[in-house]
Amino acid sequence: MKSIFFINIIDHEISYDRTPLGILSLVSLLNKHKEYDTKIIDFGYECKKGNFKYYNNFNINIDNMSKFILKKHVDVAIFYTMCNIYHIAVILAKKLKEKCPNMKIVFGGPHATLTATDTLRTFPWIDYVGLGEGEDTVKTILHNIINNNNFDTTEGLAYRKDNQVINNGLPKLINDLDKLPQIDYSLVDMSQVKEAVLETGRGCPYSCTFCSTKTFWKRNFRMKSIERTVEEIKRLKNDYGVNNFNFIHDMFTANRQYIMDMCNNLQKNNLNIKWTCSARIDSLDEKLIKKMSETGCRSIFLGVETGSPRMQKIINKNLDIADIYNVIDILFKYKVYPRLSFIYGFPQETENDILQTISMINILAKKHSILISRVYLHKLCFYAGTELTNVYYDKLSYSEYNNETATYTNNLPHDIIDMVKNNKEIFTHFFEYKSELLDKVNFLDKFVSYIYLRTLHPFRCTYKFLMEFYDDNILQLFYSYKEVEEKTLKISSYQDTTIGANKLINAYKSFYNFVNKSYFGDKNNFIKEMCKFEYDTMNFLYNSNKPQNINNYKYNVYDVKKDNIIEKYEETIIKFIRKDTDVIILKVDSLENYV
Repeated sequence: MKSIFFINIIDHEISYDRTPLGILSLVSLLNKHKEYDTKIIDFGYECKKGNFKYYNNFNINIDNMSKFILKKHVDVAIFYTMCNIYHIAVILAKKLKEKCPNMKIVFGGPHATLTATDTLRTFPWIDYVGLGEGEDTVKTILHNIINNNNFDTTEGLAYRKDNQVINNGLPKLINDLDKLPQIDYSLVDMSQVKEAVLETGRGCPYSCTFCSTKTFWKRNFRMKSIERTVEEIKRLKNDYGVNNFNFIHDMFTANRQYIMDMCNNLQKNNLNIKWTCSARIDSLDEKLIKKMSETGCRSIFLGVETGSPRMQKIINKNLDIADIYNVIDILFKYKVYPRLSFIYGFPQETENDILQTISMINILAKKHSILISRVYLHKLCFYAGTELTNVYYDKLSYSEYNNETATYTNNLPHDIIDMVKNNKEIFTHFFEYKSELLDKVNFLDKFVSYIYLRTLHPFRCTYKFLMEFYDDNILQLFYSYKEVEEKTLKISSYQDTTIGANKLINAYKSFYNFVNKSYFGDKNNFIKEMCKFEYDTMNFLYNSNKPQNINNYKYNVYDVKKDNIIEKYEETIIKFIRKDTDVIILKVDSLENYV
């Protein structure tokens, strides 16, 4: 019996915490028919179990992954590919082919589908690309590969014939998703699963210019029946004791009545679960949110993308700015905590458009403090197959740092960088549209995510006076910070090996360094002292083992922070006392009294 291995690659050790549903669906189907010995190699899972060590070195990881795979008897290796790991998959496949020429190499998944013809023309060690949804085609494709059959009529496959690449095109989409086999969760370790991932449907009916979903799914929106989804929930609860679910669908709430009926069914069955999903702002209203909350919805991922009304129209997102604020307030009212995604770096953006996006993030984070860890600002990535990529393709240039958007690393070997540069049509996500403005705002995503949002509340008084100095223009604050601390912004957060509180203190140190190296007009000295006081508080909390500490300050920073009074030059002595996981801060009259 031929052995088929589906391989899930990772781009760093903690990049994935679950095997992709696409792999699980295909393997569940193939195992049901028992024609092949079908298994999964998931390097994310192997890292978690301690069976595989991921290093911050590309070549070492490639060698180790190839050795891991070659220990198995593999006749056909099928790689699930997303853009962030495509360069890894290509080089790993080459290494496997060199060691085992008879192994058949198949690429599948979104990125392989969207770059299939170019991939096969460029990389001869990749034998086939499976296109689009695979459940209706995988058995035939594997049968023909293993038996060296003719592929002329094989749907959903790209291959070579007489040194020419033949692309048979995407297969027909599966209209009735209830026909798909139920996922065999015994394929993965469910013992530590706190939240089960459950596919509820496929496709998005919208047409945002930056998104490749509409190309891959052809804007064909489909849902599994409510009965099918409820049945899978019951099975996961009964078999594995799972009570938390992530309903996977690009646009779960597109059909409002479906969601209302789903919630009614959950209540009727007394399932008592907690669940999350993805949605659009304009598909939510108070009645629906209330119903979702009553049936256990605790979080919704929302792609806001931009705070600029002009850009909302240009990128074809078409959200109303006022609705964004209103819906988020309603979500908090019913304790459904949103996760918000924003994008900057569109070629059509002006500085004011970007400022509107950052200002929206700022307003929301100040109003709802929980959002400081639930807001994500991304630099625009030019994904294969999107409208934006097609329009601006000729104007895209390789970016040394933009690749972090898609690959989370800027430590690639020179030969891999050369491969990427020479194959722009395959690796568009490593390229960017360059302009004077975009160069000016480069690293804004890192500043917002890893500096500003992490320091906003711990340094709230410092920020109050800083924003007075910058006339509430957060972009001007960013420009000043970047001038002083650009080295910090260039370091990928994923290469930072510190964790937890130590990672926070690194952000605090960077902000503290910026304030100390900058000039802020008439209140310069006071701002520096306030920043020192707030930094000392955080440093004592996260970076000190002392039971207590005492510091002197040149201004009345304690009174200003506590009572919001006017600042004045006045020596202040402050005592920090540790109590459990908190810090007590006391104003001391004099060192003599303290002693």
